[in-house]
Amino acid sequence: ILDGIPFPIFVKDLQGRYLQVNQAYLQKNGKLPEEVLGKADTEFFSPEEALEFRKGDQRAIQSPAPISYECTICRDGKKQETWITKFALRDWQGDPYAICGIAVDITPLKEAQDLLRQEAERERLLGSLLRRIREKLDLQPLLQTTAAEVREFLQVDRVMIYQLQEGMGGFVAAESVLDPWPSHLGRSVWDACFRQDPCYRKYQQGFVQAIDNVATAPLDPCYRELLDSFQAQANLVIPIRRGEELWGLLVAQHCRASRSWQEREIRLLQELAEQLAIALQQAQLYEQVKALNQTLEEKVQQRTAELERALQFEAILKRITDRVRDSLDEAEILSDAVRELGESLDADGCDIGLYNADLTLSTISYEYCPRSASHLNVSLPLVGGPYDDIHRQLLRGQLCLFCFSGTAPENRQVVMACPLLDKGQVLGDLWISRSAARPFDNQEIQLIQQVANQCAIGLRQARLFQAAQEQVQALERLNRLKDDFISTVSHELRTPLASLKMALKMLQMAPSPEKRAQYLSIAERECQREIELINDLLDLQRLQAGAYALEVQALTWQELLGDLLTVTEERAHAKGQSFHASVPLESSLTTDPLLLSRILRELLHNAVKYTPAQGSIHLQIETENRQSRIQVSNSQEIPAEELTRIFERFYRIPSKDPWKEGGTGLGLALVKQMVDQLRGSIEVSSAAGWTTFTLHLPHLPQL
Repeated sequence: ILDGIPFPIFVKDLQGRYLQVNQAYLQKNGKLPEEVLGKADTEFFSPEEALEFRKGDQRAIQSPAPISYECTICRDGKKQETWITKFALRDWQGDPYAICGIAVDITPLKEAQDLLRQEAERERLLGSLLRRIREKLDLQPLLQTTAAEVREFLQVDRVMIYQLQEGMGGFVAAESVLDPWPSHLGRSVWDACFRQDPCYRKYQQGFVQAIDNVATAPLDPCYRELLDSFQAQANLVIPIRRGEELWGLLVAQHCRASRSWQEREIRLLQELAEQLAIALQQAQLYEQVKALNQTLEEKVQQRTAELERALQFEAILKRITDRVRDSLDEAEILSDAVRELGESLDADGCDIGLYNADLTLSTISYEYCPRSASHLNVSLPLVGGPYDDIHRQLLRGQLCLFCFSGTAPENRQVVMACPLLDKGQVLGDLWISRSAARPFDNQEIQLIQQVANQCAIGLRQARLFQAAQEQVQALERLNRLKDDFISTVSHELRTPLASLKMALKMLQMAPSPEKRAQYLSIAERECQREIELINDLLDLQRLQAGAYALEVQALTWQELLGDLLTVTEERAHAKGQSFHASVPLESSLTTDPLLLSRILRELLHNAVKYTPAQGSIHLQIETENRQSRIQVSNSQEIPAEELTRIFERFYRIPSKDPWKEGGTGLGLALVKQMVDQLRGSIEVSSAAGWTTFTLHLPHLPQL
């Protein structure tokens, strides 16, 4: 009956010696009956197995019911999983006298269970990865979690995901490692052997490298050195391909000992690598979308900021434009524009330089300098100055953007210079500067140009208004001069005529020859006075019209002056004045004697006329290098505000009584015209109680 049962069955006595075994037991253990019967487990099992069997026997003896348990038996280096059921054989009194056992080989069942468990774990891993791919689009957490789960599944010491970089080898992008093995996360690895064909190309084609024992495997020295740096005893490499491109490698390493890599493990990692490739592509698309969204958001923010700045700049420009429209005051317009522009652009300095009429000099007339030194009223030459190249460009109507190169980088400034253009004419320039770390953008450059244009318009309007005001004042002054001229001329013409008429009437009534001679002398003097006034008017008109022809002669000062010094001295003496003359009488000169004698006569006549009693009159003449210098001084001071108008026609100093001294106000105007005719110059100064007329006359060439 026992031999007919296909399961191994045995019977032992209470001391553990085999009493009976069936045929299935003998075949399973490869024994003969005589090799088993009467013997104990210690004789053909290992001590550990024999001890385990003896414990089971004791439990079966003590248990009223059968016991079952699982044990592992090693046969020829192979493990067998066995399910053992034991129960005690008892007599009629219930006392045990033997032990019966049934041993069932469950190794195929265990293998099937392991396979099912591994398949379940594989499905779990793949499902978990797919779930993360659906739930998470961030690549780094996905890689890190995948490395940790693969290491847990394979029960290895280290799992790495190695990402390639173009031209730079690669780096460990994710890692899961057990203690005490060091982490290599983020480590850059350059493997020259890997990059050489056909190794790299093999990985591109899906090659899997499985090394069970690094120490005995035939490896290139450089690759062995690389694995030694990771302390790897067994190494498994699965390529991660994204299309035809090799993205990286999934690497599993065992560090404590060698390891045999199973085919099912390799297949699992290959499937994981394929899913990772999908996740990589998905993450890349996500990153691209995120980058596009970020770029779009940045562009929207940038555009919004640009619009806000544009509105802000338009408001600034409108304020400046309104000020230009509402005001004709140059100082108010330009100073407000400089301040407004400097504050809005947070400039270190902003100023406006105005050019002179002949475009040779620029003077900084308005400035805003919160963080720079003041240069107000500083003048710079436009040509040959420190900014010669910049001013040349500005004079051509072109803006200039530059940086001072001679300063330290932290102090370097960027400067924009913009011309103030009015109908093609450059009136000045606008300079604005700030730190080179904040260069001007296109919006700011456009604002600066527009402000410069408005400043040019405001400057033109202010100057036109100023010119109109000056014209009005000039017309008013001419009108006053006309009235003064009419009044003066009518008075001057009427006075001699009245005196002449009275003298002629008295001449008719004169009772004696002496009286007739006296009245005749008065009539002649007044007639001469009338003639001189008319001649002065005619001479002034002729000199201004350029109708006078010079008659140049060579003569000495004594010949030129004649009795002028004597006459002047007599007139001065008669008024209680002193006259001093220093003249090189023997020196010669070439000039028009008529004009020069009239000039000297007029100056000396005025000096005597306007010098108070006890005053002094000086005449000094110097001749050198065909140049004569003449000074006429008298002890009488003229107010400074009157000096600029002293050579105007019909102008007489208001502080003087116009009728007390007489005269038409044409004398000095004639002197100025005659000096110009002689190609000389005349200046007047008045200080410390003295007034001095200084003439510089060249010696003219004879025709």
